[in-house]
Amino acid sequence: MIGLPVWLAAMGMAAPAAVPLPSLPVPLPRGDHGPCSTARVTNLPRGNTLAVRAGPSREERRLARLRSGREVYACTRRGDWFGIVFERRARRTGCNVLEHPRPAASVYIGPCRSGWVHARYLGGYAGWVSP
Repeated sequence: MIGLPVWLAAMGMAAPAAVPLPSLPVPLPRGDHGPCSTARVTNLPRGNTLAVRAGPSREERRLARLRSGREVYACTRRGDWFGIVFERRARRTGCNVLEHPRPAASVYIGPCRSGWVHARYLGGYAGWVSP
């Protein structure tokens, strides 16, 4: 599996230099509903933040931290990990992940940030995101 920077280079696209990218791009499934569901960061111990990882593992590098209550978009699930898309700030632009129907599967490449979070800390997502 190739990483997003290699994939972007192969497609003739440039990735923003200042934004850390996931090593495993977040897939956007095809379907009649939008590719992602709204969700919320939850169940964090008081005062903690949620690490957004570059891949679905605690061993992957941390890309960002999110506070409890932060709205995100849950796009896919791999075991105990969700691939999410989130805005740099809580602006509610939709991140181009709510359009439907989506005729083909793809990976998320912008304009917002993406990464992976442990399922224990995500709630309020639609049932079709979870296996």
